[in-house]
Amino acid sequence: MENWPANLLVSRVNRTHKCRVACILSYYMLLGYEGQITLDKYLDAGIIDEYEIASTLLRCKYEYKDEKDICEFGFGIFHCFRMELLLKSESSLKK
Repeated sequence: MENWPANLLVSRVNRTHKCRVACILSYYMLLGYEGQITLDKYLDAGIIDEYEIASTLLRCKYEYKDEKDICEFGFGIFHCFRMELLLKSESSLKK
């Protein structure tokens, strides 16, 4: 993920790649087949801090709330989270 481009145009990403990302998210039980975000396993294990990701999750889900295609939704959510991480890391470097 370190090589994820900061200026990626989601609309230009190949559908096969989007579906591959959605499948990976599904495999790791982060994305349900109906498009629901399923983090319970990771929250319960303490792998993900709910308070740390809550605002980003809400923003990303809102951004893709009307997306019906699981590949577009999964990739969009992943990209949204990735961009948030890039922004946070850039702002922490400036401090």
